[in-house]
Amino acid sequence: MTKEEIAQEVKRQWEAEAERINTLYNSWKVVYPNVMSVISRDSFDVPLGWVGHVGNLFSVLEEGEIAIRQVKEKLGSLRLYLDDVESYNKILPQAFSFLPCSEVISAFEIISAYICERCGSSGKLNTEKNYIQTLCYTCVEVRESTYNTYYR
Repeated sequence: MTKEEIAQEVKRQWEAEAERINTLYNSWKVVYPNVMSVISRDSFDVPLGWVGHVGNLFSVLEEGEIAIRQVKEKLGSLRLYLDDVESYNKILPQAFSFLPCSEVISAFEIISAYICERCGSSGKLNTEKNYIQTLCYTCVEVRESTYNTYYR
């Protein structure tokens, strides 16, 4: 593969990922109107493998009428920031009725470090090749082969 072909492929992958995130953002604005009421598209970045996990968290937050300001991956795990400070202490409905919102979010953030952010399988924190990501064995292998193809 030439450098130009590699650059085109990387650009194509980035564009496909951006389109997927845009589609998810727009559909979740409808499904979770309370949660997504103040978040901008620039503050919404959910890896493909975590869509189900984040969707479960949003379902809980939606019933509690909690609005989020930002959701993203940081250092291999989920990070979620609420719109206002008072929301962190709010008690959530459903099975979590005994826990404040902050503890429910913390639990989901911790669990995300064991879910592959690319495919959703069981994963573990991986720090190879200057990346900090939560990946399963298969996705680590794919990343390694991609890295070796593009950068060697």
